[in-house]
Amino acid sequence: MLTYTIVVTNTATPVVLNAFMEDTLPPLLSFGSWVSQPTIGTTTQAGDTILWTGMLPAPPAIPTPITPNVITFAFTVNLPGPESMTLLLADGIVNTAVAGHIDDTVYIVEDSDTAVTRIRRYIYLRW
Repeated sequence: MLTYTIVVTNTATPVVLNAFMEDTLPPLLSFGSWVSQPTIGTTTQAGDTILWTGMLPAPPAIPTPITPNVITFAFTVNLPGPESMTLLLADGIVNTAVAGHIDDTVYIVEDSDTAVTRIRRYIYLRW
């Protein structure tokens, strides 16, 4: 099992009314379960794709400990069985999430980030 945390932040004003974040998991991985998800907007998970749409608040005018302009997703993914694990050991796991805004029905990507996870060794126990 592997856990991903994705943080989306609005660093400028104004509020982004039609924001989105999308993460399609790489091949061989499957969605496990939610650890946490935003309380604003709408989060959907279909197969191995996670999509969030909603309003992304602007940063506060005066810095505070509460950051309303930050939206966090955390979820687990399942790794494949031993027959496919050698592919992940060789190449690593490359996961890219994208974020931006929706203009009518067009998703305009404004930023993306990639996480590369390298698994050095694994132990697979079979009961």
